[in-house]
Amino acid sequence: MFVLGNKYLHVKRPFRLIDVFFHIHFTTITIFFFLICLFISSHSFSSDNEISVMSYNLWNYFVKGGRHRKQKSEFSKQALVKTILSVSPDILMFSELGGEASLKDLMNHLKKGGGSYKFAQIVVGADRSRCLGVISKFSPIKIDKITDKFYKLRPKFNKKAPLESVPIQRGFLHVIFKKNGYILHIVAAHLKARLFHYRYNHTDMRRSEARQLRHVVDDILRKNKKENVLVVGDLNDVYSSSAIAAIKGDGKKMKLIDVKPQDSRNSTWTHWWKQEDEYGRIDYAFASPTLWSKINRKKTRIVHLPNYWLYASDHRPLLITIKL
Repeated sequence: MFVLGNKYLHVKRPFRLIDVFFHIHFTTITIFFFLICLFISSHSFSSDNEISVMSYNLWNYFVKGGRHRKQKSEFSKQALVKTILSVSPDILMFSELGGEASLKDLMNHLKKGGGSYKFAQIVVGADRSRCLGVISKFSPIKIDKITDKFYKLRPKFNKKAPLESVPIQRGFLHVIFKKNGYILHIVAAHLKARLFHYRYNHTDMRRSEARQLRHVVDDILRKNKKENVLVVGDLNDVYSSSAIAAIKGDGKKMKLIDVKPQDSRNSTWTHWWKQEDEYGRIDYAFASPTLWSKINRKKTRIVHLPNYWLYASDHRPLLITIKL
């Protein structure tokens, strides 16, 4: 057996050229791996000049089951964590998480998987079962949990009824990050799904929520039209819908630009709707004009892990990388 270091001197056997060869070979490999690590380390500093943001619907991340919801399986959790950590975003904006207990569980799974996330918050809206939230490697300078937005609708079965005040179901989340002097506003939303609602028309609900979301964006840009604003989330509607048009802005408002990430095959679908067996784009990222010029298109994409994506979620996450 070949022995390294001083121990080799104590081995009583004849000098062999093969031992010298192994020693040189081992040393060469060690230096080679050291140089690789040095190279990776030196190039990791490029991340200091970027911010990566992932937007992801976690597909009913519940740690406890109930009458109308099923507990997320451990297998699905592991697939979800592998998907997130495959790109290890600086900031994760998420939806469909089932409260504080689910957040704690997700943070534990990310930590076990090697994630280094230090900050986590959720916002609980009128729909208390499915929450928006943020997880990040560094703390934001401000976080605004918007749950006091309302709109007016009539019940769908009584058009003569008076208008009723309806709350935004999941609220909105406005988070401000600062890195190397660069200020980034992220506004996250999860709009009403294209599913039956017992009292109101779901299309009207979603359109009204979208208008309220745009009001939040307008409030930011009204103070400074050059702010870097990124709007992300599961907006639950197609690109040509009135809801998405309201968020992008009309002729009187500053237009938000569709980032439109793609996967490796240049596909843009983000969601598989099982009931209809339909693949479509309902998850979006919109950028203010100032932010648009800073987006790194080469590192902005839909994250797709073929062996994991459908076990993790019925959505595929968006990754937006911003040059500071």
